Amino acid sequence: MHLDEEEFELINIIASGHAMNQRAISLQMGLSLGTTNFIIKRLVNKGALRVRQLNRKKLEYLITAQGAIEKSRKAYSYTLKTIASFLLLRNKVKDLILEKYEEGHNKIGFYGTNDLSEVFDLTIKDQDLRRLPLKFYRVASPLDAKNMKCTFIFLTQDSNTEEWQNFYAAKISSLPDELSKPERSFMLIAKD
Repeated sequence: MHLDEEEFELINIIASGHAMNQRAISLQMGLSLGTTNFIIKRLVNKGALRVRQLNRKKLEYLITAQGAIEKSRKAYSYTLKTIASFLLLRNKVKDLILEKYEEGHNKIGFYGTNDLSEVFDLTIKDQDLRRLPLKFYRVASPLDAKNMKCTFIFLTQDSNTEEWQNFYAAKISSLPDELSKPERSFMLIAKD
């Protein structure tokens, strides 16, 4: 048995115990009631769900052992893909840092409070980077970067690079823009 994305989402909703009728499930999934009903029937036919009639108007949805196994498999597969994507992204960030180091930048600042900022923060702890005479600073503003004498600044979230450059003369680059350049872009090809 293989669960598609909608089936997996529906099973997760049922497993959470938050939506116990089709209307609530369809609202959570953003699908019509008819589509939700179709997916439930498909899961029953696959043996992933069992439906039990509690009274004339109320049904109970139960995940079967096979459904639980498939849910776990799919969650495990997503976890592996997420880890692979993270490692690929971290390597791209590391390559960018090394590129800036080779250009002569040894005091690198980074600004942002998003997930990409956290990836950057984890990347700079890499042993290969720690062996180099590089200093990293998490900066909160252009003034912060100026006070720390950063020679290059990565903005990890959407921010006005001109505003930074007008205030501080260091080289500044948007990390999302750098990572999305064609020569640096990457794709993770998923295997199902």
